[in-house]
Amino acid sequence: MKSLRKAVAVAVLGAGLAGCAPGGEVTPSPSTGESMAVVVTETPSPTPLPTPQWDEEEQGAVDAVQRYLEVWTHISQDPTGADWVEIQDVANSDALDAALDTWNRWASKGWHLVGGPTFEPKSVSKGARGINGQLLHVRGCYTLEGGYLVDSSGSQLAKSGAPRTISLFEVLHNERRYVVLEDNPGEETC
Repeated sequence: MKSLRKAVAVAVLGAGLAGCAPGGEVTPSPSTGESMAVVVTETPSPTPLPTPQWDEEEQGAVDAVQRYLEVWTHISQDPTGADWVEIQDVANSDALDAALDTWNRWASKGWHLVGGPTFEPKSVSKGARGINGQLLHVRGCYTLEGGYLVDSSGSQLAKSGAPRTISLFEVLHNERRYVVLEDNPGEETC
């Protein structure tokens, strides 16, 4: 009785899955002649995850944070050989000062970053608009998973797999460009 229920369940499941799979069809099983096998004739494409919908200015702020992190990572991976001037195109104020201080400290000790951070933006909100432009707050999940700091001999200084934290980046947009003003790592995990 159990094997009969199992055979029926497999047949129903197979027929049901064939109807769900794009291009799928039910074909008879060669051994029993029963319709039990599902053949997918087309490779289903993954369902895209919903992405936040931001206006042009908000998207510009998200892009600025991602570009800032790219430049920060590039220089952090070789603080003694990279051109630090590049950071001035994407950062100003506290974010610029903090990056320069970090690289000075790392370069003097022979340290560098292996790997790099990732940032998944979760929300963008507009702050004050002033004479210098529109302030935007980009909040999201920041992690350095797979990245770590090494000394001049290549020995790892800190564990990889840092926790994912909620971070806030402050971005200024004016008629010329977007720049990251502050990079505020959070303590709250995501």
